Amino acid sequence: MQPGPSPASSPETVKLRASGLSVTASVEVEPGPLNAIAITPNHATLKPGEARQFVAAGTDSWGNNVALSSLVWSAESDAGTIDQKGLFTAGTTKGDWPAGVKAKMGSISASAGVLISDGTTDVDPIDLDDGGCSCALGAERRSEAGGLLLPLLLVLGLALRRRRR
Repeated sequence: MQPGPSPASSPETVKLRASGLSVTASVEVEPGPLNAIAITPNHATLKPGEARQFVAAGTDSWGNNVALSSLVWSAESDAGTIDQKGLFTAGTTKGDWPAGVKAKMGSISASAGVLISDGTTDVDPIDLDDGGCSCALGAERRSEAGGLLLPLLLVLGLALRRRRR
């Protein structure tokens, strides 16, 4: 199904002919009720205290744009704060919030993720003094190098352990 015209489009003209008679009418498509909200960006990476503008767009079941006249923005409190114009300000707690920003109108809602990071990599320490490699792998860790730092350190630790034998 192809989306219909947006409500801001100009009226369309329809001409009907039957039994030698014809009639012309001007038709303007109005959007249906709100069916979905989309937030842009859908995920943002920010430094603590940094601000980012989020934008919400509404559509009906046929893809027509729907005005979001009573949209309410909210944010997970540890992730940061957001004003009612969609301006998000990151908090000071580093972390990843998959649904850190929310937009809601009536019963329809959407969310966007936020990652608060200062650009450094948090890695659990590796103890090589006892002849082994020990590290806590329970928590998810991210690095700007694509997450390769921890596996690299594990391989290095195993290589040093084998060398000592």
